[in-house]
Amino acid sequence: MAVLVAVVACQPQRKASSPVSPIVRKHAHADIYALDSAQSWIKLKVYRAGPLARFGHNHAITIEQISGLLYREKSLSQSEIEFSFPVTAMVVDRAADRAEAGVDFTAAIAPEAVAGTRENMLGPKLLAAQQYPIIKLRSVSISDTWPDLQMVVAIKLREVESQLTVPVHITEQDGVLSADGETGLSQMQLGLTPYSVLGGGLRVSDAISARFHLVAVKTSQK
Repeated sequence: MAVLVAVVACQPQRKASSPVSPIVRKHAHADIYALDSAQSWIKLKVYRAGPLARFGHNHAITIEQISGLLYREKSLSQSEIEFSFPVTAMVVDRAADRAEAGVDFTAAIAPEAVAGTRENMLGPKLLAAQQYPIIKLRSVSISDTWPDLQMVVAIKLREVESQLTVPVHITEQDGVLSADGETGLSQMQLGLTPYSVLGGGLRVSDAISARFHLVAVKTSQK
């Protein structure tokens, strides 16, 4: 028995192979690009509403720490992108972001008001950051002709997945793709109830303006 145990112990151990995700198998022959988190961002403009709107503020929110992969097939319609970001990577009312957002965002906001806005946004009634720490996005379809595309994007927020069509302009240079565009979002379509106080006298508008700049760098070529 001792000899048998010794022989078995000396045998080379096989490592369990890591499972291959369905999307990787699907794009086995695609060129792969990784999003550059340092250069990629999504900027949101959130507006006040209601009869008492003059007592509230418009908010400029910037989303950072975006990561993900682009699978570029020879056929554009077969290409796919998936990316995500931590809910806590949403920066609220940074001075530089408000200045860039335009005249509707010039009013100064006290630091405690900014902190309160962020707390409400990440709290259980809206994004529920503790329970749902990641927001995921993926392309459902890509159409039209390069470099101006129409992309149907699925957004998984909390337990709700919704879709919207987004116009995207693509530029490419030296293995780096940049995607830029603007679109409108509806909080209710995303499964959220806009924040309100005073019986709805002061509330956050359902409509959100979104602008994005995503940079992806080629990591492999098939």
